[in-house]
Amino acid sequence: MPQKLIRKLNDYQEIINRTPVMVFVWRIIPDWSIEFVSENVQKFLGYTAEDFISGRVLLPDITHPDDIPGLEAEHASYEQHGGQEFIQQYRLKTKSGEYRWFEDCTTVLVDEQGNVTHYQSIVMDITGRRQTEESLKENEAKFRTLFDLANDAIFLLDGDKVIDCNNKTLEMFGYTNEEMIGKTLYDFLPPLQPDGRDSREKAIEKINNAIYSEPQFFEWKHLRQDGTVFDAEVSLSLFKFKDNVFTQSIVRDVTYRKRMEEELVKSKNLESIGTLAGGIAHDFNNLLMVIMGNISLAKLHLSPDSKAVERLSDAENASIAAKDLTQQLITFSRGGEPWKKVMAVVPVIKSTARFVLSGSRIKCKYFLSDNLHPVHADEVQLRQVVHNIINNARESMPAGGVITIRVDNVEITQKDNIPLPPGDYIKISIEDKGTGIKEEHLGKIFDPYFSTKGLGVQKGMGLGLSVSYSIIKKHAGYILLESTHGVGTTVHIYLPAYRKETEGIDAGRALPVKGRILVMDDVEEVRLVTSNMLIKLGYEVACAEDGREAVELYKQAVELNSPFDAAILDLTVQGGIGGKEALVELLSIDPHVKALIASGYTDDPIMDNFREAGFKGAVIKPYKMEELEEALNKLIPHL
Repeated sequence: MPQKLIRKLNDYQEIINRTPVMVFVWRIIPDWSIEFVSENVQKFLGYTAEDFISGRVLLPDITHPDDIPGLEAEHASYEQHGGQEFIQQYRLKTKSGEYRWFEDCTTVLVDEQGNVTHYQSIVMDITGRRQTEESLKENEAKFRTLFDLANDAIFLLDGDKVIDCNNKTLEMFGYTNEEMIGKTLYDFLPPLQPDGRDSREKAIEKINNAIYSEPQFFEWKHLRQDGTVFDAEVSLSLFKFKDNVFTQSIVRDVTYRKRMEEELVKSKNLESIGTLAGGIAHDFNNLLMVIMGNISLAKLHLSPDSKAVERLSDAENASIAAKDLTQQLITFSRGGEPWKKVMAVVPVIKSTARFVLSGSRIKCKYFLSDNLHPVHADEVQLRQVVHNIINNARESMPAGGVITIRVDNVEITQKDNIPLPPGDYIKISIEDKGTGIKEEHLGKIFDPYFSTKGLGVQKGMGLGLSVSYSIIKKHAGYILLESTHGVGTTVHIYLPAYRKETEGIDAGRALPVKGRILVMDDVEEVRLVTSNMLIKLGYEVACAEDGREAVELYKQAVELNSPFDAAILDLTVQGGIGGKEALVELLSIDPHVKALIASGYTDDPIMDNFREAGFKGAVIKPYKMEELEEALNKLIPHL
């Protein structure tokens, strides 16, 4: 049969030469010898027909090495399974050394016994087609890469069903690709907008307009898989592919941008109000000075037991309270220049919460991460922030309950949509179970004296949250308030974590510091007045409510290479470790610790024999500022 075929092919050689194909008849592998080749092979490969028939040019020699294993496997498969015809693509090297792509349609030839003896191949040059295909694949891969790397979520929809989406879509909405395919845009619509409008109906109208008529661009809230809602810009448009019409949806998360815009507006508003508040406070202080001065003078002209003296004393006390209010106004107007020091936040939070909730039916539940970073902050101002927030929580829960306080180390990135520079922060979350705040009021909650009627708070908020906002902003932090009406409120406070490498950062306007003092006393008022006296004397102060907390603070200070110069330890602590026991542990941390024992029990032997217990001095309560200064001067040498 092959010989008859070859004779016929020779007869039609002239016709074959005019076609855009080459014809080969060749023996099966491993021989590969060619018994016929059309003369137009020279036009395609540069070799003559005689080159192939004589064996000067062998097919394996001009076949691309990467293609030979596939060809051999293909041929063996057809021989084994008796295939009659197959199509292959491979590369052949021309006489000039260039590889070109060819496609052949090979017919299996058998003898009278049915054994495969030869192949007949009709071969066509497809280099141009392959280059086009490769270019299309490259472009497809390029655009797919751009599609997947896009910073916006991109959906492709057939009608209202998702048929494809990019990686950002999965990241933004929290689904896997398998979960996303087949969903509709309606699945991502929350039930209600903050203003109470039915977002689903209006969004469906816009989606339908885009699917069936014209492009749409709008802002809308979207729902993630975990139930959280975020602000987004949406662009919907039609596009045609072949005979089909599809919809493209591009969704951009604008939560961070909107928060930055809100933060800017809030800062501008509070700055304007703060300027006014500062001016009023300045003038009001002058008036108070005149009022209080004249009251004091008037009392000198009256008998101490006079009824008028009692009334004037009431007026004097009210004036002092008004003075405290002006101080709040000044703090709010300037943010209060912080006197920063390295400190732990947990002792401040616990002691302040205990003080605010004293006498109430509210308990605190704490969740504290291990190895919390310290912060670089003004302790007095931080106490004021915590006091204001816990006090609001207390007033929102008149029947009592539990306030949950969480403190964590967090790393903020751009993806968190928090308007703060990326980095390490301490996050303080204070959660109450009060009646919560309506969503339409959340944007005004930091406004001074914003009316809290109907917000589930028993009293007006006054300047509390406004002052807190100003203080945290001055500390390069951020306050975020989340609330659900009828459920409760959570206030998140972010403060930059202190790192040793940031020791050179600006500490704000600070007084000359004589040293760092640790004060331990279980009575809040004693700690407060002692701290104020020490600050007036030029010291930095950290406070602890019992010996255990004092030891922890002292240990942290040593580890941060910012040790205390002295410690003032209360002798007796109700239900906790007192000064004598605490000193034993402090000496194990620092054998040279300089500690004063403080007590009102003058008959306690340790007050006379304090050195035997390891103390360097003693002060008897109540002590005056001069007595405290004299005791410290003996401990701390000043240049």
